[in-house]
Amino acid sequence: MRKICMLKLLSAKNVKSFNSIRQDEVLHMIEFFRSSSVNEHKNNGEFGGEGIVAALLKLMKEGGLQYPLTNDNIKAIIFDMFSAGTETSSATIDWAMVEMMKNPIVLFKAQAEETFRLHPPFLLLLPRECREETNIYAYTIPLKTKVMINVWAIGRDPKYWIDAESFKPERFENNSMDFVGNNFEYLPFGSGRRMCPGISFGLVNIYFPLAQLLYHFDWKLSFQVESIQVIWTWRSLLEQLVLERVTYT
Repeated sequence: MRKICMLKLLSAKNVKSFNSIRQDEVLHMIEFFRSSSVNEHKNNGEFGGEGIVAALLKLMKEGGLQYPLTNDNIKAIIFDMFSAGTETSSATIDWAMVEMMKNPIVLFKAQAEETFRLHPPFLLLLPRECREETNIYAYTIPLKTKVMINVWAIGRDPKYWIDAESFKPERFENNSMDFVGNNFEYLPFGSGRRMCPGISFGLVNIYFPLAQLLYHFDWKLSFQVESIQVIWTWRSLLEQLVLERVTYT
């Protein structure tokens, strides 16, 4: 029975063939959660609680906004929060595994920090608006200009990082630098009052799965490491990773 399950029912080819079905089921599940969350708060009359849904429903009920809130708006906000906390975490874990396959001798304790530097969850931070006119080098930035900060370019700038394109977790071993926005050369989650509100949740979603993957499995590639040069094809690359179960005695 185990052989039938592993080689037939749960083979890599069969699991991959159900990918579209799994995606549809997950989308239906997310839609159910969004609608249920809003309807539950409405039915219970919870408009003044501490939760984000209660706060949004209270704003919708009170009105007076420049752009009125609707049920669809609230469900869209819930979906944005859900996807922002899951897709970014899974992408960061993917990149961490890719970099470890390229550098199998690196230490885990600083791998996450270096992964955030080379592959931040968002290449561009959310837009900011200038509160006053300012000059940056030869450019004048007018009042109320929308500004996009390229966090990906900052993390790879040779002006701030030695050997910037290389994955070197050891650069963080004896370094007080962190990712909470105090160091402007390292801003994977942004900085100030508009930094990522889900940073604690995101870190747990990255550290725990990554630690479990490294603890319970040995990893190797099904091809030569030298072939991982164009790492922007990471999705197809990850499909070729081979897992070997660790045997404990």
